[in-house]
This record gives sequence, structure tokens and C-alpha cells, in this order.
Amino acid sequence: MSTLIATGTDTAWASVRPAECAAGGLGDPGGPTWSADGRVAVLVAAIEGADRRWVRQVWRIDCAAGDLTPVCRAEPIRTVAGRWVGDIAPDGSHVAYVAEDQDQPRLVLAACADRTLTKIHNERAIDALRFSPDGKRLAYVSTATREVVVLDLAQSTGVRLGRPDLLGSRPPILLRWTDDGRSLMLLTADGTLCTVTPDTLAACRIWPDTWEGVAEPTEFSMTRVPLEDERLLPATDAFETVPPAAADLEPSLKELPVQVVVEQ
Repeated sequence: MSTLIATGTDTAWASVRPAECAAGGLGDPGGPTWSADGRVAVLVAAIEGADRRWVRQVWRIDCAAGDLTPVCRAEPIRTVAGRWVGDIAPDGSHVAYVAEDQDQPRLVLAACADRTLTKIHNERAIDALRFSPDGKRLAYVSTATREVVVLDLAQSTGVRLGRPDLLGSRPPILLRWTDDGRSLMLLTADGTLCTVTPDTLAACRIWPDTWEGVAEPTEFSMTRVPLEDERLLPATDAFETVPPAAADLEPSLKELPVQVVVEQ
């Protein structure tokens, strides 16, 4: 199988052969996330395992070198309504996801370049994760407490922001960060649009009417735990490089089989 990889105006071919029981496609409709220089892409793939179950895996593509590297191969990623619960940093440097493990709930941060996995929070009641535009913060809505949670990845601190009368009786949907990275936009079960600003604690309703209030903060410290379990580390043999297809398609005349026909 030959894969065409484009980087800006340059195009490179990488010939790869899927390993045994490693067939699938993109595991996220959003497609890959590209680094600012266009040299690296990070995507989530849907891979069929040996037990015939489809799992999500994170892959890093170095387009300049034509290398495909699994960031986390065996870790099962939580899915909700067919979509993976995770996000890719805007520069493709990190991936955050929720592990599909009811016994050991965890929010995992994966560094794509050196392929290290770190548990940064004990949480599973999450339907969506969102990196801030600068990649320094990670936000989600806790479906258990209906609070907006913002994690500061550089400081290893977090804050829970609650405002029940604004966010409603059911968990709101976290839509996105605003372009300036200051506020989060949410859609409540009642169909109202709201914003929450972690730095100022402002909690506002902007549709269908306007209302302003203050969120109730609860600060906490994140506990970082490196994941060194062999089951979670990336596999080195997920793909193997094969010779270009042209080598098999252009044999010389000397290599062609000779057939002698004798007429009677």
C-alpha cells in the first residue's frame, strides 16, 4: 500500500504495509491536526484488534520523513455516540483522551514527539475535551457534577466552575474556546448559549437573552502519574516499511520467465 503524504507544496511517498490485525481508517470525522509548519500531522485511527473490536489509537505522521508512529497503541479510548473523547493540541504536540477503563478512570496526556503517556487527572465522566488555542489549558464538562473543569497543563492545577442556575439541570455541551482563548462556549439542555471565563469567573448567557453572573470556583492540584505499563506503551512494529512498488512492476527481460513452445 502506498500512501501519499503532502506537506505544503512538497509531496512525499511512504510505502507501508499494515501489520497483522491492523486495518482500519480515521477514528475521528475531524481528520488530522497539523503542526504550524505543516511537517507533522496527528490523527486518531480506528484499528481492528485481534478480538475483532474496533479501538481508537493516536498516530503521529512525520510528513518530511514519511514516518508513521503510534503514540498510544493498546490503550482503549472512551467513545460517546461513536466519537472518541479526546482532543489534539492545535500544534499537534500533545493529545488528551479519556481512557475506557471503569476500574481506573483517568484522563491521559500523550506527548507525541517522545511518546510518553501521563495520567493527569482521575476522571471518566467526560463527553468532550477541548484544548485552548494556545494549547496550555484543557477544558471539559463533568457529566457527574455539571461543572466546567479547566486544567492548567503548565502549572498542574485545575479549577471547577459551577453555576447551576445558568448551566441547567443536565450537563451542558462544551462547544469550543473563543478565538482569544479567554472563554468557553457551552450549549445547555434548554437550548441557551452560555460563556464561562475561567480567569475572571464571569458566567454569562448570550442567547436567546443576556444574563451575567459569577461562577463558583473550586481549585485543586493535578496529580501527574507516568504510565509505564507495557500494555499502554506504543508498539514499534505496528507498521513495517516495504520496498517501493515500482521494483516489482518493472522487471528486466533477463528476469522474465522463458516459455518454449514446440510445434508438432
